[in-house]
Amino acid sequence: MAHFFKLPFDYVTILPGEDTLGHLALRAHSRPRTTHWIKALFLNDPAAKLFDVFSRLTQRAQAEKNVMCFFAGRIAQEKYQGTYARGGHSHDYAHIDKQVSKFGGPPKAQAHWRRWLLAWTKEIVDFHWNEVVAVAEALVERKHLTSDDVTKIIEAQRSATRARPLDTRVK
Repeated sequence: MAHFFKLPFDYVTILPGEDTLGHLALRAHSRPRTTHWIKALFLNDPAAKLFDVFSRLTQRAQAEKNVMCFFAGRIAQEKYQGTYARGGHSHDYAHIDKQVSKFGGPPKAQAHWRRWLLAWTKEIVDFHWNEVVAVAEALVERKHLTSDDVTKIIEAQRSATRARPLDTRVK
């Protein structure tokens, strides 16, 4: 999912960690922040309010991408294995809860936003299923993939899909 959202990451692995069964190592990214000198510059300017709104919307969009990345692991695992994934995702859900509570508003709105992000993530995983399977199979074989490895696998899968006649492509 990080690849599709163009989120920089170092690697993805299925090797168990202290509290995970595998993980995606997102790179620390710069978040838009309103620095003190910018606030001082626009102190009495209506543009300052617009800048703050833009900054907040950008941060929310980043949070949505992060939440969807955390949802995607379990969704893909369940679809790939054909069974309900038991355990191993508590770390993901802790991050999801943190992001949703920061941007989701009141609890009822948070629940709706979370369900919407989950549904949207399922749609994206379904749309990119051939690429997801290619990466999953490479992970099962190699256990650890760098960002460059994932990009190469996805590009190879897309090339292979384009090369096949339309009636033989998996939907």
